[in-house]
Amino acid sequence: FTGSASLDYKIIDGLVLTATGSYVNNYQNYTYFQKFIQYNANKASDPNSLDERDYRWDRTNYDLLLNYDKTFGKHNIKGLLGWHTEKYNYKYTKAYRQNFPNNELTDINAGDASTQTNEGFTRELAMLSWFARVNYDFAGKYLLEANIRADASSRFAEGNRWGYFPSFSAGWVISNESFMKNTSSWLDFLKLRASWGQNGNENIGAFQYLATYSFGDLGQYPFGSDKNSGTQGGYPTRLSNTELTWETSEQTNIGIDTRFLNGRLSFTFDWYNKKTKDLLISVPVSSINGFTTKAANAGSIENKGIEVSLGWNDQVGDDFTYGANVNMSYN
Repeated sequence: FTGSASLDYKIIDGLVLTATGSYVNNYQNYTYFQKFIQYNANKASDPNSLDERDYRWDRTNYDLLLNYDKTFGKHNIKGLLGWHTEKYNYKYTKAYRQNFPNNELTDINAGDASTQTNEGFTRELAMLSWFARVNYDFAGKYLLEANIRADASSRFAEGNRWGYFPSFSAGWVISNESFMKNTSSWLDFLKLRASWGQNGNENIGAFQYLATYSFGDLGQYPFGSDKNSGTQGGYPTRLSNTELTWETSEQTNIGIDTRFLNGRLSFTFDWYNKKTKDLLISVPVSSINGFTTKAANAGSIENKGIEVSLGWNDQVGDDFTYGANVNMSYN
């Protein structure tokens, strides 16, 4: 099932509130029965068996958006204030038995209880976000934008769940200035732009900040008078790291956009520098404690470069158009 509903409410002129809710779920049932077959007096198949599994997941999202869009003379202002939350649930269950009385009894209880195995787990994730954006331009010449978002993820421990990520950008359309009128015969558009911003990444498995324990065969311990029979216990299978938090990417861009000769010739230049810090990765640890790695915020990556594009588009007569583009990148 996939469903969503949205409501727009105009509060005053230029100010609109939008509320949206959505729900998605998926249920799957897997059943596999392997029959027992006696091929002849000397040859038979493996014992009959039943494998049943259930997979269930659902995701719920809610959004509230407050949009403002107004023009005052040559001043154009847009604003956005938003809230978002989502919750994801997952559940898996498996049951297995062998040695059914015949191939027609296929309920799990009909199998030999001594052969039964089962397994299952649940997983849940949650996200909460606040965000805002303001756009301003004056006469289509001076362009400004500012963004801020705050995100909280259940993938991190309390105290480290929130991340704050601002960004800013500015543009100057020089070709719209009065002192550029004398260039209108050959220059159609000239814009300078610059931006800086941060983004967060929480792409790590659920509950990686917690230690985990297992109760398998390695958890058998000799207690009591009979040293040959083990007593079931637990043993650690993952190190905890409650300091895990958001991975952050920070990028700076400077660019130029131009068009010449009635739009036939275009040129774009971009310089960027992107640095990702506090990478969410597995790092080596001393094997003296029985582990080789653990999840951590460690290391950084830097990417930077220049990208240039030159294009020509033209038309001959009424029916024939052609174009060519050349791109160069140094990264």
